[in-house]
Amino acid sequence: MANKKFLIIDANSLIHRAFHALPPLTTQDGKLINAVYGFTAILLKALKEFKPDYLVCCFDVSKDTFRRKKYKEYKAQRPEQPSELYHQFPLIKELLKAFKIPIYEKEGFEADDIIGTISHKINRNYKDIRNIIVSGDLDILQLVNDNTEVYTLKRGISETIIYNKKAVRERYGFGPEKLIDFKALRGDPSDNIPGVPGIGEKIASQLIQKFGSLDNIYKKAQEIQKYNKEDNLLKKNLVKKLLEHKKEAYLSQKLVAIVQNVKIKFDLKDCKVKTFDVQQVIKLFRAWQFNRLISQIPQAEKIMREKQGTLFTSAGLHSNAISQLGSGKQQPQSIKIKKGYHLIKTKGDMDKFAVELKKQKEFAIDTETDGLNPFKSNLIGISFSWKKGEAYYLPIEKHSALNSSELQNYPEIKKIIENPKIKKIGHNIKFDYEVLDHFGINLRGIAFDTMIASYLLNPGSRQHNLNSLAFTELGYKMQTIEELSEEKNKSKIDLSKIDVAKVANYS
Repeated sequence: MANKKFLIIDANSLIHRAFHALPPLTTQDGKLINAVYGFTAILLKALKEFKPDYLVCCFDVSKDTFRRKKYKEYKAQRPEQPSELYHQFPLIKELLKAFKIPIYEKEGFEADDIIGTISHKINRNYKDIRNIIVSGDLDILQLVNDNTEVYTLKRGISETIIYNKKAVRERYGFGPEKLIDFKALRGDPSDNIPGVPGIGEKIASQLIQKFGSLDNIYKKAQEIQKYNKEDNLLKKNLVKKLLEHKKEAYLSQKLVAIVQNVKIKFDLKDCKVKTFDVQQVIKLFRAWQFNRLISQIPQAEKIMREKQGTLFTSAGLHSNAISQLGSGKQQPQSIKIKKGYHLIKTKGDMDKFAVELKKQKEFAIDTETDGLNPFKSNLIGISFSWKKGEAYYLPIEKHSALNSSELQNYPEIKKIIENPKIKKIGHNIKFDYEVLDHFGINLRGIAFDTMIASYLLNPGSRQHNLNSLAFTELGYKMQTIEELSEEKNKSKIDLSKIDVAKVANYS
């Protein structure tokens, strides 16, 4: 039983698939990068799903392959791809270099042939290793066997499917070993492989299922012609087509067969997954504005967390205070407010804050409550920010030192929140609107919601929470609410029972 995994990436098929599946994504300087983005997303997904022990990537070199020499019309009808696609290949190779993934390619052969050769070497020499081929091309399914699977794209670049022998049989009605003969009959217009004119996928499938191979089909066809005795499937017209185009069928068989003995320099130890420089990969992603993919890089979250520094953690708390988080002990003297954060504790603080807030044309706002239901929770505090690196926290009710039980008692702040001319920005700001409304405050001037923006940019993703966005967009690992308390169930955490300085830093 194979217990190790060898991931073989079919670069060309994935790059072309991504280029045509994705809109023309560009960097801020106008560089088209959609194929790089799609390829990267598929690579990261495969790495996460399979956690391979060995990994390589295979490329085509040029159109001048041995197949073109056998049949000059092979792929001749394909239009030249735009230069915007080819300009992305060096970037993808730069990506692979950063990940320390070996590249295999050879003049005169296609990536499929290199993949076939590598998978054959593994099957023959390493019984404890399972091949997983990542490709956007179903032609590669002919390589599927007891020790080789194909991980391919079902739709776009996000939906995937794994083909083993059973899955191939369920799709075609026969095993992968018969796909070459099937395609020899059917042909392939996309590659300009002739096949037998007039025989489509349905008839080709029926012939293979009944007779088993191209040789058997032609043997039967010749018998029918000789003895003038029709088969219930091989009617005279079909026999005529087959015999008239026998040469094309056997030529097609040679063209579609993936070569498995290309002479390449291959050493298994060179393919072992290597430790790569995560910081370098993150830097590359940032240069290409692949912010949303950063969190999917193996070990990236750990690196980004460490980058927050030793004096302050992701929560912004002094290192001496970290051990107190979640301890249940009220030790406010050990909890320090991060530089740039302001906890409004006195009437004087409130007056100064109100003056500054009133000057702003827009600000970010976020409410803290003691529950998740906006209509049944108490308002614990509100945070405000309008300047990078600076924020204010206004505690409410039991956390307040202002002898006020409701926000309505802060007329200046209430007036500013209700001023439609001052723009308000939030994350899932509907929640904040409902919380404030429940306490008699009409939040007006809502201008932007980062959760909605995240969904519009990436409707296929489920990661629209603030923690994920802060990490992918800003490289910042937020403190989670669970880190404030020993209680691990988020819904049971009551911020009103946690030290105000901790809540201020968190908010």
